[in-house]
Amino acid sequence: MLNGPCSWQLIYERLTNIGQTDKLKNINAPKDWSGCRGFVREDHRI
Repeated sequence: MLNGPCSWQLIYERLTNIGQTDKLKNINAPKDWSGCRGFVREDHRI
């Protein structure tokens, strides 16, 4: 068992403090990470 508070409990407490617990009900679609991950600057190519 890990020591320290549960991350979800901290998230819930923070959202409660700022009045945004309704954000927990939203389910976002997964992001499409299949594309290019980086950008190579032409002036830095060897």
